[in-house]
Amino acid sequence: MKKIYSLKGRGNYQEVFEKGKRFNSEGIQLIVLRLKSNEVSSTRAGGPEGGDRLIRIGISIGARYGGACERNTAKRRIRAICSEMLPSIERGYYLVLRPQGAFSGLEYHKAKDSMRRLFRMSGVLKR
Repeated sequence: MKKIYSLKGRGNYQEVFEKGKRFNSEGIQLIVLRLKSNEVSSTRAGGPEGGDRLIRIGISIGARYGGACERNTAKRRIRAICSEMLPSIERGYYLVLRPQGAFSGLEYHKAKDSMRRLFRMSGVLKR
């Protein structure tokens, strides 16, 4: 996943956690915040892209998930799956993915199916 799609900044994460809608699937949680093009601030815009064409994806893993190696592996898997699915994700959203304990035991294709199900439930996938 390219850096331009990464959600950055504590304020942006906080906004997604406070205002976003949560969806749960096997081993992972998705928090979605739809951006309105008229409310995009300069700190949020992240360049010439407008709010309606913007998509940012963040990954939040707590220290209780496991050791550093397990956390990094989970983040790499999530980034790989997101980069594969990026062309089919609607623009105009901030997404935060939070893997939970069961995610580490999932095989790659099952993790991908779980994330696809989450994106479909939240209405983020293009039709």
